[in-house]
Amino acid sequence: MTDPVNGRGNQPADQWQNKTEFDGIRAELPGAHPLRAAAEPAPYVKEPLFSKKVLFGWGIATLLVWVVVTNIVPMIVDEVKVAIAEGIGPTRENTRTVIETRNGTVTITRGPNGVTIDRRGRGEPAPPDPAAVVVPVPEVVVEPPEPAVAPPAPTGKK
Repeated sequence: MTDPVNGRGNQPADQWQNKTEFDGIRAELPGAHPLRAAAEPAPYVKEPLFSKKVLFGWGIATLLVWVVVTNIVPMIVDEVKVAIAEGIGPTRENTRTVIETRNGTVTITRGPNGVTIDRRGRGEPAPPDPAAVVVPVPEVVVEPPEPAVAPPAPTGKK
């Protein structure tokens, strides 16, 4: 007797148990049959993570970066330092800047003792020039230390 839906006749159920139909094509399900031996997995083969071309390219790029950082960057930094120093101008040890305002004069003096700012109103006398004023420095005399007295030598028993 034939099944009108599936198109099967009187076939044993075990024959169709591990098979499926898809658009009229029969395909076996993998691993569905318990007696069928499972295929052994292929042995593990260690493969390189990157190809030799990629590793060679990374090596060349690393060498190029090293050369730039060790040789070219210090030259650029030195050139920038020279350009900044030339832009600022020579450093003068003793400088004096006078600024006239409507309320008086502001004098900024830079000397070996630091920076001083003097303000004077209109009609006041000008402050003395700190570079022209010489402050005497007292002379310090250093005497050599006296030799230390040696402790007495131990005598006898304690």
